[in-house]
Amino acid sequence: MHALWQAFKQRRDRKRGKTDSSEATDPAFDAIWYLAEYPDVAAAGMDPWQHYYRYGRAEGRLPRRNRALAWDHCLWRGAESVMVPRLQGLVEGADAMPEEQVFARWALARWFAWQGQWPAVVELLITPDISRLLYTAPSEVGAGPLLLALEALCRLAQHRQGDEAALRQVLAELQQRFPGQADTYLAQANAQAVHGDASGRLKAFNTLFAQLRLREVALRDACKPLGLDNLTTAPPHLASAQHPGASHRTRSARLPLVSVIVPLYNAQGSIATALRSLFEQTWRPLEIIVVDDASSDAGAEVVERLMGSALKALA
Repeated sequence: MHALWQAFKQRRDRKRGKTDSSEATDPAFDAIWYLAEYPDVAAAGMDPWQHYYRYGRAEGRLPRRNRALAWDHCLWRGAESVMVPRLQGLVEGADAMPEEQVFARWALARWFAWQGQWPAVVELLITPDISRLLYTAPSEVGAGPLLLALEALCRLAQHRQGDEAALRQVLAELQQRFPGQADTYLAQANAQAVHGDASGRLKAFNTLFAQLRLREVALRDACKPLGLDNLTTAPPHLASAQHPGASHRTRSARLPLVSVIVPLYNAQGSIATALRSLFEQTWRPLEIIVVDDASSDAGAEVVERLMGSALKALA
């Protein structure tokens, strides 16, 4: 009874605006529901919020009634044959709370994205009432629905199945609600890729890098398409003006040695890209240690061919 009284008191105080700093981290916490759902907490006589905050979250317990959250948890643990139909029933279910409907759409969209079913993702995330779903989604998902919707539209656009107006709408909303975030700039770069606009993609990347006081990137060969292996950093004199002291090799004697360990296992197709990116780093002195874990491909041979480039780049 003591625990139930504490739960009632918390709900009453929350309505009156009387909350402590820890409770304010999750104003949607339902203490009475928590005790009813988890009788062991009630039996222990522990404050329900403190139990959830200290232990319940790590144990996978829910802060309030939301079937979509529970079913999403089971969806990714081998119960998709049961959970997908249940979540689909919540999407338009008359007995589902609006929050449950939003989370059900979000859970299914992530599931279908993992399956590569991009039209299903768009159908779930971009609805006639798009503002209710994407723009007022609970804080737990943040920019996730907008980012996934834009990714789905970009994927479909590669096969000329995308909706250009919807793509612009989602990108504009993402930039308005989550300005200055790394994911927003990367999403903008992905949207530019739909039109093959390499300069627009580089501009998005470099805007982010400039905010972080990192050196900008440019095409290594302007005649070749944009790709990881065709990127280089800005000239040292320009980078020094933007970020003083970032690349002066004359200071290397005063800087500590940085060792980068690169595990290698059957990565013949990607190890060169990874190593070239390290060659472009401006910190000196720098050593790169590649550890081959009994690869069965030619990855180690690729590394050996790059050793000459490494000695020159890291000199």
